[in-house]
Amino acid sequence: MDFDFKTQECRGLGWRIGLKCTKCTYVSSVYSLYEGRKKPGRKGRDTVQMNCAVQVGLTQTRIGNSAMRLTLMSANIPAPSERGMQKSANKVCDQIEELNKTDMGGLRKRIREINIHLGNPPNKVDLMVDATYNNPIYSGGGKTPFQPASQVMFSTIEHNTKDQYVLDLVTKNKLCNIWPPCDSEHSSHCKGNLPLASSIGNEQAYCSESLENLKRDGLEVDKLVTDSDTGAFKAADKRYKCGTSCTKPQHYLDPIHLTRNFRKKHVKVCET
Repeated sequence: MDFDFKTQECRGLGWRIGLKCTKCTYVSSVYSLYEGRKKPGRKGRDTVQMNCAVQVGLTQTRIGNSAMRLTLMSANIPAPSERGMQKSANKVCDQIEELNKTDMGGLRKRIREINIHLGNPPNKVDLMVDATYNNPIYSGGGKTPFQPASQVMFSTIEHNTKDQYVLDLVTKNKLCNIWPPCDSEHSSHCKGNLPLASSIGNEQAYCSESLENLKRDGLEVDKLVTDSDTGAFKAADKRYKCGTSCTKPQHYLDPIHLTRNFRKKHVKVCET
């Protein structure tokens, strides 16, 4: 018995192949050399678990599908098509997003339980917030009339426990050049949610959205730690003045950013 390479089928990193006899005309059926998984109620062939597992690993690294294909081809391993890998990434990333939202919802409930055990108000939480961009905002000064950053991640971290859990995550991007992004020309996985004319550095809006998500689970900010060059605290203060929140927030500056700013100013003074 030998592999019948005439019947082989490539499905990403998974293969289907049959056997043939080298001494007679026997040819077997085609069998899958991978573990498949079929979604209940869905027609069509099974999903190759190996393809999904690779996409899960790629979400935890700095490389993407193009770099993964190059690595496979450099090792003389047949690489999946970019289109097929992108389809797998769309499925996996949507599931990871839902799992993270569910996990953060459970962490918010845990914070309330911890406050009750400690005898503190269950709805009050101390937060640290900051935004991370794919390119620094100041890097485009004098080089481009547009903002250099096209993606932003605004994280909200609790400071009630030593673990400092991430309670909410707001992600925005300008990866879509057509607005609104849900146009008929777009695929169902178009994730563009900011128009090109909007300011991607509007951390006040991101903080307001994050605090609204916490409000749904019964949490209100008590002490808010931010850096000095953000409008995040204005969002918390505005929600209190408008009556959306019953807890008056207290503002504190992040010591890391504060020390860094003092160092920069000290260096400029020494140079002059």
